[in-house]
Amino acid sequence: MNILIFNLFYWILFIFGKTVNDLIFKSKNIANIPISIFYPVYSLLFIGNLSFLLNFFINGNMINLIIFILFVLSLLFQFYKRFNFEKQFVSTTLINSSIAISSYGINFHYDAGGYHLLNQNWILNNKIILGISNIIFPLGNQSLYEYISFNFWLENNFIFLHYLNLIFFTLLFNFFYFAIKQSTSDFFKFSSLALLAFAFLDNFGLNGGANGFPNIQNAGKPDIPVAILLIVINLLIINFIFEKTPNINYYKMMIYLGLFLIQLKPTSFHILVPLLYIIWKYRKTFITKKFLKFNLSLSFLSLLWLLKNIMTTGCLLFPVKFTCVSSLKWYSRTMVSSANQHYSSTYVPYEFGTNIIDWFNVWKTLNYNEQIITNFSWSFIVIFISCLILGRKVERSFGDLTFLRVYFIFSVVAFFISVPLFRYFFGIFTPLIFIFTMNRKLKPILNKNTLISYLSIIFIFLSPFLIVRGFSFSKFIEDPLLFTVLEAPVIEYQENTNWGYSPVKDEFSNKETYGVNEFGKCWLNIECNPENREIYIKEIYGYKMITESR
Repeated sequence: MNILIFNLFYWILFIFGKTVNDLIFKSKNIANIPISIFYPVYSLLFIGNLSFLLNFFINGNMINLIIFILFVLSLLFQFYKRFNFEKQFVSTTLINSSIAISSYGINFHYDAGGYHLLNQNWILNNKIILGISNIIFPLGNQSLYEYISFNFWLENNFIFLHYLNLIFFTLLFNFFYFAIKQSTSDFFKFSSLALLAFAFLDNFGLNGGANGFPNIQNAGKPDIPVAILLIVINLLIINFIFEKTPNINYYKMMIYLGLFLIQLKPTSFHILVPLLYIIWKYRKTFITKKFLKFNLSLSFLSLLWLLKNIMTTGCLLFPVKFTCVSSLKWYSRTMVSSANQHYSSTYVPYEFGTNIIDWFNVWKTLNYNEQIITNFSWSFIVIFISCLILGRKVERSFGDLTFLRVYFIFSVVAFFISVPLFRYFFGIFTPLIFIFTMNRKLKPILNKNTLISYLSIIFIFLSPFLIVRGFSFSKFIEDPLLFTVLEAPVIEYQENTNWGYSPVKDEFSNKETYGVNEFGKCWLNIECNPENREIYIKEIYGYKMITESR
């Protein structure tokens, strides 16, 4: 049943995304890769941004109704236009059906109960909250994913939060399929083959594998969608840079997706570097009235997103101190310091001036870092050798190649000095493979080999099975007609001496994660104050404001 429902979910988002593209984005095929593979992601981009804009004025329950009406109107609009699946129904449904098996036996990510669902429930029941980060600092990390996710709550079943993550896997494997089958870009084709090989190597190595290729993550966390978007956007950017006749629609698509990526995870800010390079490189080509109007509209949307950050945390980019406005009543120096202390003590970012070898020896012992960095290293070498053997050198601009190599180095440095968490590793390190593919293409004798093409396509459809966990296959075999019900647990709460309630510690919320004793989990309770902080909720011009003082 999960397979059927996920496919229905995907195709509904596909239809809505087609409407969004027809009326707003107006993107076109890229190097013969159909733009339609991006329609479901366009849906999520639109839903998230519309929800955050409307949340300035109305609560999430009213936004839900508006989104539902737009979905109905979209379906009527597309059926009136005699909608078709744009020649990808069979391939996409095969990918969807294999990746949907991961829904069997899926559970919540640890952070889902800690703050993601809590954040979404605040949005659902209120207009934007001034100082929501004063409850617990993770609420300051209010990603666009929260504004997307609350729209897909099915009463107390949160399985659609897992389906949201699967949408991005379908995008990735669809990209591979069309890049290898029909793309006119040698870079897309060779890079997709290299990524497929890297995905295959992910299944081998230290402790059974895991080399940094995106994997199935428990529900309620946006790390894997971010990683996949980083891979796809890097592919699009590099190909764009090498195109002799860049076009404005291609440029707009990259900017849309780049903004979406940063809204999902601000630590992806390094993607601005190649986007700004493109703007500079083609400034004479693109400086038109329409181009300037487009950039101004995107800049305005970005400013509103920063305003949202200021209103919820007191900072443009929480918890970066120099971006904070200390004069705001809801700004909390305590929460900013707590967040920074947590990130530095838990994830151990590199600090300039310290011994890099000593730091690395400490960092690799955390989480799964040693396993992933070891498996990545040998996989990286295998891909390098394979590219040398199977590829033929292509002439590229020395300036472009130099810039891209510097950009990849910058992205790695940015990762290690900010939040070097293994979950963020996937989107930073997997694209490093493009260093080997951006000035090479598949040898002509291999490129024309029909057998290799067929084998590659067959492997694309097998690859989703390789990232599904073993227990999901077991659950699927036991009951293939099961529709997974992913419910938030019933938690006992106790009244605080300050505002709100604290969760009574249970065996799950009391556990230590990598040596850190985590606070109790709030799950869905918007009156939850798990640390019993002295905070006060006031009404100001119809908005709730949470402060540390009366």
